[in-house]
Amino acid sequence: MSVFFAVAAGYILGSLSPAYFLGRLLKNIDIRHYGDSNAGTVNTYRVLGFWPAAITAAVDVSKGLGAYFLASGVFGLHPPVSLLAPAAAIAGHVAPFYLKFRGGQGVATAVVCFSTVWVLAYSPGSFLSLTFCFLPWLSASLPLSPVPVKWWA
Repeated sequence: MSVFFAVAAGYILGSLSPAYFLGRLLKNIDIRHYGDSNAGTVNTYRVLGFWPAAITAAVDVSKGLGAYFLASGVFGLHPPVSLLAPAAAIAGHVAPFYLKFRGGQGVATAVVCFSTVWVLAYSPGSFLSLTFCFLPWLSASLPLSPVPVKWWA
């Protein structure tokens, strides 16, 4: 029964659309009727500006993490069952029930779910190796980047 409640809570958490609410609050518009017709961060930036887009990005990114910590902490679920809640958060972001199932694309929520949440759920050591995988983009040390991955793998 706790799995059902965790998935339902993940969906409801994911269905919160800051782009839609900020559009209504700041300009009294439905953001899905402007720009690229999407309730996401990029369209929020194009239509409403930087700060509403920054708020939208922060909320969208935290949906997956919040759903995971809710499932594992509050409901006491363990992987792989606890990963159903972040998946439901992605579904809630893409198809919120109160917006006639037309939400955002779910990119920010999905990226956090597939990178951070998966790593937190299965092995904290993988988080370090995932970090070092992105080292070439952060610096020019391309030959050094696979060393920590090989060491932890």
